[in-house]
Amino acid sequence: TTQITVPALPKVCEGGTCPNNLYSKQINPDLDEPNVVYGDSSHIILIGGLWNSLDDIYLKNVLTGSETLVSRHSTLQQFPVISGNYVAWYEYNNEPQIWIKNLATGTEQLFVTGIAHYPHISGNRLQVGNKIYDIPSGNVVAQIPLYGGIFDNDLTNARIEGDYVVYTNTQPNVLTQQIMLFDIRTNTTRMISDGQRRYVRPSLSGDFISYSSYDLNKQYLYRISTETVVDTIDNALWGYVGGSRLAYHDPNTMAVYLYSFPDIS
Repeated sequence: TTQITVPALPKVCEGGTCPNNLYSKQINPDLDEPNVVYGDSSHIILIGGLWNSLDDIYLKNVLTGSETLVSRHSTLQQFPVISGNYVAWYEYNNEPQIWIKNLATGTEQLFVTGIAHYPHISGNRLQVGNKIYDIPSGNVVAQIPLYGGIFDNDLTNARIEGDYVVYTNTQPNVLTQQIMLFDIRTNTTRMISDGQRRYVRPSLSGDFISYSSYDLNKQYLYRISTETVVDTIDNALWGYVGGSRLAYHDPNTMAVYLYSFPDIS
């Protein structure tokens, strides 16, 4: 396991002199090798006499070591995701908003408003809530069915790749959250977690799914083809799998780490 971000980026303070006790944390990483995107809270703004932390969006290339600012707004930018040349994130500015930046052209645009869900990208497709958009055209190309029709926010943490969609399903009768896998080809859904705890923030890459346990501060790696958990990491949350590696947040050190899981071929 290797720490991939610096402990503190330069402070950015709007509205006054930076306080001495300002600290930086990196949070909510997403990975599309060789790039990792994440939020950094070293940007703060003075509102009503109180300092409020904002998460700027950063990108780090793990091969070259270069670290660049993707976007900085005077609103809280959260949960960045990356696929190829596209980075998307959620922010709230009088209404829920999804923003997208094309890294190849440098173009940043407000893509969707009014949908209070976090974005997810696979290639040229963006998933927000139960809708899947074609990014170049902006059109809705598919809608994900709700498992059991319980809550719309079951799809807040959905991820899409290829023929699969993975997402969190809230079980109201037993107060747990479980990880569900939807197969677009067969139009079927199955639960891949154990049904006992609060499992959140699933990610999907090829044959592998990663998800977190808030109860245990643990990250799980699940293999779709064998329907088994093949690896776990302690002191790890909000992880995202890409290729043979996993980027995650350590709740103890407040830093982002990159983990190479063992050969399980």
